[in-house]
Amino acid sequence: MKLRTLAVIVVGLALIVGCGGSDGDGSGTVGLVGSWTFVKADINSPYVGTLTVTTAMGYSGSITFNANGTFTASGNVLGDGGTFTGTWVAAGNSLTLTSEGDTQSATYSISGSTLSLSTSAEGSTVIAEFSRA
Repeated sequence: MKLRTLAVIVVGLALIVGCGGSDGDGSGTVGLVGSWTFVKADINSPYVGTLTVTTAMGYSGSITFNANGTFTASGNVLGDGGTFTGTWVAAGNSLTLTSEGDTQSATYSISGSTLSLSTSAEGSTVIAEFSRA
């Protein structure tokens, strides 16, 4: 069960979470606005060790950050998936996502058309990479 939860976190970092609030004054968040497609995730976990998961392994996902502070995320983990909506707040390189009462914090960076999100959960660290859709 913990491995499945971790896999869901990997695919979207927003598949089991959402976003909390608006984007404040908008400083530093303009680059996040738009659609992003899951590419891969590096996982360091006490449950599975260190591994990389990719779309070739049956993982897929996407997230769209809207300028009004809302988002839509969808994903598929080995045939099990769903769509989630919520709101997001970004300040500096910190991103907070909240959906259905669940909140997840991550750090993010954007380089060219690549978005990297890093978060920790259940003793595991996940760094997910997305490309601009």
